Amino acid sequence: MPPRLLTLNASDKIEGDINTMLLALANFAPEDFTLTAVSVPRGKTYEKLCALPQVRVIPMEMGGLDARPDGDNRRKRMVEFAQSLPRLIALVRREKIDVLYTIDRTLVTKQAALVSRVTGVPFVLNSAYPFYPLGGRGNRWALKQARRIHVHSDYLRRHIAPHAASPDRITKVMNGIQIERYDPTYSGVAARQDLGLAPDTPLVVMAGRLNPYKGQDDLIDAAEIILRTRPDAHFVIAGGDEQTMHEGAEVSMRSLLEARIAAKNVGHRVRLAGYYPDLPGLMAAADMVAMPSWEEPFGLVALEGMAMAKPIVSTRAGGVPEFVLEGETGLLVPPRDPQALAHARTGIDDGIRAGATFRVIDQQRVVRAAQACTLVEQALQDQAQRFELAVQHRRQTLQFGFVVVIFGRSQLLLRGRDLDVPGLGLRLLSRAALDIDEVQHKFGHRLFL
Repeated sequence: MPPRLLTLNASDKIEGDINTMLLALANFAPEDFTLTAVSVPRGKTYEKLCALPQVRVIPMEMGGLDARPDGDNRRKRMVEFAQSLPRLIALVRREKIDVLYTIDRTLVTKQAALVSRVTGVPFVLNSAYPFYPLGGRGNRWALKQARRIHVHSDYLRRHIAPHAASPDRITKVMNGIQIERYDPTYSGVAARQDLGLAPDTPLVVMAGRLNPYKGQDDLIDAAEIILRTRPDAHFVIAGGDEQTMHEGAEVSMRSLLEARIAAKNVGHRVRLAGYYPDLPGLMAAADMVAMPSWEEPFGLVALEGMAMAKPIVSTRAGGVPEFVLEGETGLLVPPRDPQALAHARTGIDDGIRAGATFRVIDQQRVVRAAQACTLVEQALQDQAQRFELAVQHRRQTLQFGFVVVIFGRSQLLLRGRDLDVPGLGLRLLSRAALDIDEVQHKFGHRLFL
């Protein structure tokens, strides 16, 4: 009988951490795990979970704030939270769940920790928010209950480690993406036609929810500087709107950005595109992908831009410098500095001119990777680490590994798993799919080419 995994979700919005969770669930093979998800019965995340054929979804109210059809009612949320706990405990015992798995978003982290404490079932946390421990004692207590904590960068590890039960419980697992969605040979003509742009118009694309920490206002300020010397350049900012605090009131972030665009008089060149469903297509149309975040635990958008073989201009924030290589796959600039964002080696303006150079470098790296397996090994070390799920429960230890390596146009998808049962010593061989010509190399796993 495959180990039984239960994941909890109370979020309706699909952002980077939710995408990571969905990607992990989609890549758990049915013969490896029996998957169950308990989720609030509405929102995009619920729809995506229901679309995964290997996941059984159980709808349940758990007291979260997201997607409340009747508005926020704190008392109702507290009642839902209290009611969900005995239901979850009963479900874990009835279904003989082996491991609880969730992310550090909404109340589900605390719910998973409480259920784990009562039932003894191990709790694995995918941590994506560096300031989660600052959210109160409940958050810090939940971190200490986790048997294993996955972080996406050393930057995250530094923030989370002081609050874990032991540093040994933290595993660094760099983010991956659904690589088949990203084809760097795609022309991007459709996106340019949709935007009303000519094929040769310089285009800078930024993708991400509209939020002060994402730095959209810095890109708008940088656009004003760039347009003084590159008046033909265009900037597209894609992402769904969010509410934010401004001068003591909650307002739409989009309205603040629209006001800034008008104040800078760049409305003819800077566009807020809203949520853009075909992000790879939009990136294909770009000459450069910008990510001017103030803080970024990992920086998934930069990884997506690299998968499309686009040069990246990003702030030197959080975990980004761990995989964006200065001068090779992108340029890194100080956060919250529009002037730096717009100039020379620390800005977008020269980045547009250098775009072809970056792409040539990227293509050359792919060619070398096809000829030398040592570069593939280096890519594995630099760009990704195993997605490892470690559980100690009923004298069994289960380990699951999932790697996505993005290396220009090369993709390495490696899945490994071990099952060690005392007295039996069983080992299941790894499987891999390798999209690099004629490369044969072992990374402690057996590769099936």
